[in-house]
Amino acid sequence: MFGAVKRFGIMPKNPFPKKTIDLIADYMFDNKIEQPKWFEKHEKSIKKNE
Repeated sequence: MFGAVKRFGIMPKNPFPKKTIDLIADYMFDNKIEQPKWFEKHEKSIKKNE
């Protein structure tokens, strides 16, 4: 992700409480999150440029 950091900078720290982070992580682990239609094409283009 060096290219993204170079282009956009480092994301600022989000001051979320640990409980909120745990809830988000649990949701992501326990539920199937639909992949965006554009994701596969994007992922292939990144691998091609490495």
